Amino acid sequence: MELRESILSVLDTLLEEFPPSEREEWKDFLIALAEHSEDREKLREFLAVPLGNLLSSTAPLDFLAGVQKIRNRVQNFPLIPVLEEAIAALSRIFEEKNRLIRDLREILSQLAVPVIDIWEGVVLLPLIGTLDSERAQRMTEVLLNAIADRKSRIAIVDVSGLPFIDTAVGAHLVEAFSAVRLLGAEVVLTGIKPEIAQTLVKLGVGFEVTIQRDLQEALLYSISLLRRRKEERRRATENLETS
Repeated sequence: MELRESILSVLDTLLEEFPPSEREEWKDFLIALAEHSEDREKLREFLAVPLGNLLSSTAPLDFLAGVQKIRNRVQNFPLIPVLEEAIAALSRIFEEKNRLIRDLREILSQLAVPVIDIWEGVVLLPLIGTLDSERAQRMTEVLLNAIADRKSRIAIVDVSGLPFIDTAVGAHLVEAFSAVRLLGAEVVLTGIKPEIAQTLVKLGVGFEVTIQRDLQEALLYSISLLRRRKEERRRATENLETS
């Protein structure tokens, strides 16, 4: 009872920076947290209802920010050290969960722009779904790293899975294609829809890349080009040896 009274005596001051609509949920949660923090085996059970009520009206990131705010302020109230300890532990838990969420988003981001070895010296980048500026930037990084690591000579970019491309994303593609050429590789663009073609023409993409109707034609073109270049190098070597 003494613990509860000591907490209640400072909660209004502790939560004065929170919106009035959220204070009652925070009060119930903090009281339950302080009263049962030492019983770690049953803490989840005791917190289930107040935490559920709180999260139903508070976004996860806002909740974490609120925990951090309370953690900073609770140090001014030495009468409730158990609450300070519980808040610190809770903050660490949510920080770890946030780190895991960030790692998961990074993995999903990499999976969203897969670069596939489709032939010796040829990589394929199939673009599927909505392509926004952030994903386009990630696509550029993944593609350039793949070309550099695998020493690829041709990058086939298949846009048949994209519903549309706006001018901002189209500009990212132009930059990506230019960067690919600077690495000594060639871009073969395929799967272009009429509406995408109009956007790319306005941005001058057609003058920087090779266009093929579909993935099959793009692959046949790439294989033919690599063989032709290999034959040219062989002839050049023979000419040097005989001269």
